Amino acid sequence: MSRRWQTLWDELSDILARHLIQKRVRWSKHANEQMEDRNISQQSVQYVVTRNVANEMYGAYEYPHGPNPYANPDPVFSITGTDASGRWITVAIAVQNRGGRIVFTIVTVLEPGPHSRHRKQS
Repeated sequence: MSRRWQTLWDELSDILARHLIQKRVRWSKHANEQMEDRNISQQSVQYVVTRNVANEMYGAYEYPHGPNPYANPDPVFSITGTDASGRWITVAIAVQNRGGRIVFTIVTVLEPGPHSRHRKQS
């Protein structure tokens, strides 16, 4: 992670943790569908998000992956780690500035394969 993103992450991670506790994080329809399909709970997502650091961070219109590369209107970051049971999970989160307030939206949740770019290397 670059120095610029590390500084940003240090600030965002504290705010994100508070928003999760206060249930102020939004969950996209896509994320909810992916979680249901994969039997991943919100508790598992929260566990991964609060115990790991972002492994990818992209500014607005910089995300090069997915069906619409470079179309993200807001910064997005991914966090990968294991939940309490040891299951690997990646969580993608968009960060929006709405009227001077930070709003987090869980965009998607997935299980990275062993060779996925998201998977931490031992």
